[in-house]
Amino acid sequence: HLCRERFVVCDTWTIAGTTDSISLIPIDVMIERAQAIADRTKASRMHAKNKQRILAWIARRLDMYAAWRAEGVAWVMVISDTKTGRTMNFGGLAYTAQVAAYADAVLFDPATGERAPYTTLLPADIDPATVRIDTVNRSAISRSV
Repeated sequence: HLCRERFVVCDTWTIAGTTDSISLIPIDVMIERAQAIADRTKASRMHAKNKQRILAWIARRLDMYAAWRAEGVAWVMVISDTKTGRTMNFGGLAYTAQVAAYADAVLFDPATGERAPYTTLLPADIDPATVRIDTVNRSAISRSV
């Protein structure tokens, strides 16, 4: 993890929040994980409509990662939020807006008012041009299979 519990602001939507975790993961690992989730989903006994939705989402993710890798991206900065409720039946849209805002946000220090891009969290040997930001709801992914 690069950090946990960081306050961020999104001026585009005039909102703020605290991310649960920001991690830097090699893009090849993201591709392997997405494929593993797809394989487990295919083998699961979940309702066919849910399975189809999850597999379509994973296919879009895999396409996005492949395009990024073709552009020379080596790393994915994952901004994640963990939902601890039993379901997301009534909070899916709110959660989607929340993580979309995180992806468009900057780090913010409430004590000083200073703002900084996420790239300031990168180790010195990582070129920011080789990094893309993605958002993940860890609980939704783990519950999907």
